[in-house]
Amino acid sequence: MPEKKRLIIGKYMAGDIESLAYLLKRVSSRDRHAADVTLTDSKGHWSRCWHFFPVYRSYVSPAHLAPKIETS
Repeated sequence: MPEKKRLIIGKYMAGDIESLAYLLKRVSSRDRHAADVTLTDSKGHWSRCWHFFPVYRSYVSPAHLAPKIETS
């Protein structure tokens, strides 16, 4: 991972990564096969995953969204 990108992710996106790690922990704790996911591992995985994204934000227009399916 390029050093500048690593610095930005580690310094300025640490709160976002922490939030994602806690959400993943909450979800994974409900499944016995994934209950051993640690916050430290999750943070590391999110950090490494984010370096593949070319930009921080993605913008989606309504034209790109699938129509909402109504259920009765």
